[in-house]
Amino acid sequence: MRYTIVVYTFLIAFSASAQVSPRTATPRPNIVVVQFAPGAAPTAGALKTGSAAFDLIAERLQVYDMERAAPFLDRLAPTPATEKGLDALRRTYYVRFRSGEDPYAAATRLGFSSDVVYAEPLLIHHLAEKRVDPDDAQFGEQTHLRQMRLPQAWDIVKGEDGDPKVVVAIVDSGTDWRHEDLRDNIWTNPGEVANNGIDDDQNGFTDDVHGANFANEDPAENDPAGDPSLPESGTHGTATASAAGAVTNNGIGIAGSSWNATIMPVHVGCKDNAWGICWGYDGVLYAAMNGADIINTSWGDEGLTAFERDALELATNLGSLVVTAAGNFQTDILESIYNPAGFRRALTVGATEKDTRAIASFSNYGVPVDVYAPGVAIDIGIPGSGYFAADGTSFSAPLAAGVAALVKTRFPDLTPDQLREQIRTTSTRIEADNPAYEGPIGGGYINAEAAVTSIDNPALRVKRWSWTESDSDGSVRPDETVSLSIVFENHLADATDLQIGLHELRTQHLAFSPASHSVGALAGGDSVTVEFSITVDSDVPANELVYIATHIRDGSFEDLPDFVYLNLNNDLQELENSLNAFYTATEGTYWDRQDNWNTPISSMEDFATWYGVSIRRGQLTGLELESNNLRGTLPGSAMTNLRNLETLDLGSNYIEGEIPRELAQLSRLKSLVLSANNLSGSIPSALGQLSMLTQLRISNSNLSGSLAPELGQLRRLEFANLSSNNLTGPVPAELGQLEAMQYLDLSHNSLSGSLPAEVGHMRELSALKINDNDLSGQLPHSLTSLAFMELLDFSGQDLCAPPDSDFQVWLSTIPNWSGSYCTGIWFRGSVEVQTFELGVAVTSQPLPAADGGQSPYTYALSPALPAGLTFDASSRTISGTPTTASGQTSYTYTATDASGATGTMTISIEVSAPVGTDQNVWPEVLTLSGNYPNPFRGVTNITFDLPRPSTVSVIVVDLLGRSVRSVPDQHIAAGYDRNIRVDLSGLAAGLYFYRMQAHSDEGLEVRSGSLVVQ
Repeated sequence: MRYTIVVYTFLIAFSASAQVSPRTATPRPNIVVVQFAPGAAPTAGALKTGSAAFDLIAERLQVYDMERAAPFLDRLAPTPATEKGLDALRRTYYVRFRSGEDPYAAATRLGFSSDVVYAEPLLIHHLAEKRVDPDDAQFGEQTHLRQMRLPQAWDIVKGEDGDPKVVVAIVDSGTDWRHEDLRDNIWTNPGEVANNGIDDDQNGFTDDVHGANFANEDPAENDPAGDPSLPESGTHGTATASAAGAVTNNGIGIAGSSWNATIMPVHVGCKDNAWGICWGYDGVLYAAMNGADIINTSWGDEGLTAFERDALELATNLGSLVVTAAGNFQTDILESIYNPAGFRRALTVGATEKDTRAIASFSNYGVPVDVYAPGVAIDIGIPGSGYFAADGTSFSAPLAAGVAALVKTRFPDLTPDQLREQIRTTSTRIEADNPAYEGPIGGGYINAEAAVTSIDNPALRVKRWSWTESDSDGSVRPDETVSLSIVFENHLADATDLQIGLHELRTQHLAFSPASHSVGALAGGDSVTVEFSITVDSDVPANELVYIATHIRDGSFEDLPDFVYLNLNNDLQELENSLNAFYTATEGTYWDRQDNWNTPISSMEDFATWYGVSIRRGQLTGLELESNNLRGTLPGSAMTNLRNLETLDLGSNYIEGEIPRELAQLSRLKSLVLSANNLSGSIPSALGQLSMLTQLRISNSNLSGSLAPELGQLRRLEFANLSSNNLTGPVPAELGQLEAMQYLDLSHNSLSGSLPAEVGHMRELSALKINDNDLSGQLPHSLTSLAFMELLDFSGQDLCAPPDSDFQVWLSTIPNWSGSYCTGIWFRGSVEVQTFELGVAVTSQPLPAADGGQSPYTYALSPALPAGLTFDASSRTISGTPTTASGQTSYTYTATDASGATGTMTISIEVSAPVGTDQNVWPEVLTLSGNYPNPFRGVTNITFDLPRPSTVSVIVVDLLGRSVRSVPDQHIAAGYDRNIRVDLSGLAAGLYFYRMQAHSDEGLEVRSGSLVVQ
């Protein structure tokens, strides 16, 4: 049987599936990971262990299979560095059961046995994607390689110089290893004979000639390419493999950063999900066991299970450097702890722009990020010998992995820890390039030339640390003194004048004595213990988590490599009182599970024994009591003391009353789940203050009232399900500000009015359910800018799709949609926000004509237009000279046919005052947003932000620079999301470029972009 593992998030620029999920790992059903204590593991094929407690629970769970997680590790002989890890993983099993119980609950129950070291769910992680734009780049366009000083590094060493060559494992989705620009660099297993159906080298894998395939769950089939039935399953792995290992200097395609290191593809995707990683850590172990020097993992999620940590530690101890992407969520991962990026022995890579050292807008950042590499418009290969340009830390990581291969080739005796530090310490600091970032951003920009030149710098990393406080009660109180002891290990060159200091990150609660320690000389490979005395301020809040950065100096060399943390003023009594108040208010005596909630506590760790309570870094971060028969109401005032909560999951219970406004004070909350309760009242507008929220689920309750516009402030929100309530009123236009939104479900409510055009601004949206409301009118044409839609349901109401050809073409690209096209009276085309300038004459601005019904039509526009403007119903035009400035106002445009039937659409109109007045704030610079739809057939729209009223024109050229189309001058008012329509009908399919010129009183501005015609 094949060995099962976890589903992870790719860090790439591709769209997710229709069933988009938030960026938190979810458990795989009916399976848990169990590590047994020494001597307690079951015998092969047995369903009993001999432990009465474990076997009783296993019987109730209907356990039908207990399979070792990584039996292929048996071929490895233990060494002092790997003996402990090998022993632990050899006692680790996948336990499969049929009862259907929640995997978290099943793991908790199995973990009660004294013969179990840990039991935990097998997590499914998700792709962390940005987007891909088609491109036909060759080396001349790979300007990011020059920014990394790779040509200079290649003058010193190339990946092909190794004897044997360094092996870079791509542990990812499928890899098209037959790609024209990959096949000559693909690893061949020297101990395996192709296609003979035999595991020749006895490593546990049959015919793994060019890598392994975990995704197909077939131990006899190990072609690491993608699944033909899931064409996209080979895209991400091919892309990451080509960034590191595309064949260089072969006259075709692109150059890989490693200049022809060996690439080992390991397919760890999901059998039925092209965008998931189901077997990531099995793949890491396979790669390490089979000799990979570098392992690239362009995926991840928050959290790290014990099994996953064991796998990473063992892989590193086996000699493999794990290079991993930092993630694409614009988040400081000091607290988010995105993994495997948070694994301290990995090389964690963030993204910059293609040709500058500015951190990419999507990239994660923070102290755990070791280095940055380009991650925007990176030239990569795709299955079938094609090429694209893609965004994402998914591609920053393999670029760095290729550099690691060069360094390993140049210095083959470096250990994984030394290799990581050589790349990190030779990087170039980029704080000056990123002045907008407050606090540490992490490491510097990779300098490949410096990394392969010489080993000159010391590299001190925290090996372990501990603290004691003056009264020895286990809690650091205000005005108390703490003795902090940190052991540093020097991984690289000898230090001669070493200075070690500490400084606090983000907060200002501590005073250090001394400010810096003078260590003097410290040889490479040696360790030193440094003691600091820390005084805590008198006004430190309760339950405050503080981070302390290490500051290293040795002569002119300076480094900020690490951090430690302290929990200050832990008020255990306050937390216990708050949780007890919550227990009482929700009638805890009726809960199905209440393990240890009545047990006194003496330390923060004791809370971790309470059912549903999660502790991380000494803080209470999770309260997960879904499906647990909670009743009563939520005590708002008591919950404000749970200020470090990141996850609050109370779904599928019987909680009544209103959602407390006090939840808005949980400023670190990322996931709020209150679905399937008996809640009443409205969704508090104060929840818009939860700036870290990525998931909001409050479906199947009795909520009423309208949706607050303030919810549009949740800029990180990716998943929102508010379906099956009694919500009324319009869909706020402000929801269009949720640019990270991927899944939005507002179905089965009583929402009314039309769907605002601003919904089309959710460019990441791939699933939209607004069915079974009281919405009316037609879907706005702005939806056609949503290029990644896979699920759209607008059925069950008087809301319809415009029947024009442009909208029909877009709708036909959505795999799953439900609703109907407009009949009766509808309008041709759509209307963007109409912006007129104060005091500037408007001459006959037309509104769309009606269609359907019985002509002739009469037209009306209400309410009255701003002073100075009039509407001529006979010509359907607005004209006049506005005399009063006004913000965006909604107007109802009505057409009535000869039979008296009517059709309506909503139009937004504003009158802008000159830039600088207090009525309007316009963009600061001319910014292109791209074109939609893209790719397209015939007609597309170029969108842009315009800082001032301008005359705008567009010229489109082909790959030879020949002009093929032009859009004549158009006078366009200042504002966001302006657009110009470009007609390329009749042109051959392919890539084109456009040049936009904007003339204004401030002069001429020019911007360029690309278009893809299908």
